[in-house]
Amino acid sequence: MEAERLQTVGIRSLPTAEHQEQRPAYYFTRLNKIKPAMLREATKNARIAANEFAENAG
Repeated sequence: MEAERLQTVGIRSLPTAEHQEQRPAYYFTRLNKIKPAMLREATKNARIAANEFAENAG
């Protein structure tokens, strides 16, 4: 279930009174917990892209 998957990473969907008929608002409650892994992955991907760019630049 999507709601359960979102809760495992700390994302909650809370309807607001004025926008109840529209799309939900998402609140990231555990971002600091997953941020180090996100930064590691971004750094790894940036390094790969930089190496490919350097190889293709000749």
